[in-house]
Amino acid sequence: PNRPAPAVVPPAPMVFYVVKGAAGTCGRGCDSWIAVEGQVDAAAASRFRKFLQQIGNRDLPIYLASPGGNLDQALAMGAMLRERRATARVGRSVVHDCGFEAQDSAACMKLKQSGRELRGDLFTRGANCNSACPYLLLGATSREVAPDALLAVHSAKVVVHFSGGEPPAEVRAAANQ
Repeated sequence: PNRPAPAVVPPAPMVFYVVKGAAGTCGRGCDSWIAVEGQVDAAAASRFRKFLQQIGNRDLPIYLASPGGNLDQALAMGAMLRERRATARVGRSVVHDCGFEAQDSAACMKLKQSGRELRGDLFTRGANCNSACPYLLLGATSREVAPDALLAVHSAKVVVHFSGGEPPAEVRAAANQ
């Protein structure tokens, strides 16, 4: 009756990588795309800027698969998409190079973070762009959501963080109000 609560595993930080698929995988004449997947974490925008600099001026569509996360970071990333005049879509990449490993396994995540161009497929069915992710999507100059993909938006919430120790209850109450 007194089982310990299951351990809460923090979501993996967002990853960005280039995928090459079969001819026409991402549209007419398109066989390569940028995969953006995972939780929008507190350092996602700076990593995304670095990634975009590394791939240079390649005009690749961007496929998003994210449960959401940090709104400020998603807005900053959306601004980067606007600067690039990018096309963003909702879709999930399945990397062949991961073999039989799960797409979110440590080995596959390491591969996705390697900077290499990976081989894979693209799926829209059941792909999610939720919470803060639609704000990233809206930054692109061209946006597409397939009928079988999911886009979910909800009310934003403010999370108050204090530095320098725990403030008195009155201060916490006023900040939350």
